[in-house]
Amino acid sequence: MSQQILPPSESWHVIDAWLATQVASDFALLNPPATPDEIRHAERILGARLPDDLAESLRCHTGVSA
Repeated sequence: MSQQILPPSESWHVIDAWLATQVASDFALLNPPATPDEIRHAERILGARLPDDLAESLRCHTGVSA
């Protein structure tokens, strides 16, 4: 049986739903999504376009706060 690889935004949807119900304290630590301007700014600093999967993931969460 082959395994389906979900796009980052769908993966984050599954992860968020699980965290929210199972480990709400960790879910609360997830940073908000990056704005389009923030992604463009990062690309300007790096001098390169972010890979599509990374940009899509950043549009879901920008890491965690601790």
